[in-house]
Amino acid sequence: MTTLQIFADFHTIYLCDSAHNEDWSDLWNYQTVEERIVALPHTIVFNTGRNMTVPVDVHVHGTAPDVLDLAADADHAVTGSVTCTSGELNLAGCTDYLPDAFALTISAGTIGVAFLSFGLGTIDPLDGLEGNDRYALHIWPNGTPSLPTVLKYWKGLDAK
Repeated sequence: MTTLQIFADFHTIYLCDSAHNEDWSDLWNYQTVEERIVALPHTIVFNTGRNMTVPVDVHVHGTAPDVLDLAADADHAVTGSVTCTSGELNLAGCTDYLPDAFALTISAGTIGVAFLSFGLGTIDPLDGLEGNDRYALHIWPNGTPSLPTVLKYWKGLDAK
């Protein structure tokens, strides 16, 4: 596991194949903001609770983990896949300079992804800047592309 501190400007963190530059800006809408995920073939984008620097634990698995088990304690959980042709994935905040972003060497092919959000209820409702939210990114070789799926929805404190 690697723990990163990523500036989630515009509440956004993304994982992409370093060989591709895909524009996801037109894909954000009411539904994708609620689902907290947008996916393109070589890029998958996640929405965070704060647009501040947030901790992200990156877990690389040799095979697909039990994502339902991983999501059990999460406030919000999404899965999907990304196709990596270059053998390198970058994880960055929306406004990060990609060549300086965290890079992970991985086998080329389809990569399964789960993004879990924790502590969303700790975010200060008045300013949205303070909180103890944290995130976990799980990746593994998958073999087949999968559509973005919400395993668990965060609907705010009233949903707990």
